[in-house]
Amino acid sequence: MAKTIQDRHIWVQVARGQVKLDNYLLQAGDGAAISQAESVMLVGQEQAEVLLFDLALSICKSEVTRFPVPVYCKHSVINSSIKYS
Repeated sequence: MAKTIQDRHIWVQVARGQVKLDNYLLQAGDGAAISQAESVMLVGQEQAEVLLFDLALSICKSEVTRFPVPVYCKHSVINSSIKYS
């Protein structure tokens, strides 16, 4: 479980394998931008390597106004307003 700090964003990048980010299955090459979340749950579906970036709000502010809580995947873009807990 990753806990977030107010006014921060998380970028999850799957380098190898598969992980489940809450209800989303992410594969190698997929990434997810997470904001307005108290915590998120990452579960490896197989051996996986994941990079977790903690980003300041000011870096992502323009992206947040265009995409409230996007999840970016190689195969599709899923816009989600889910508040992770």
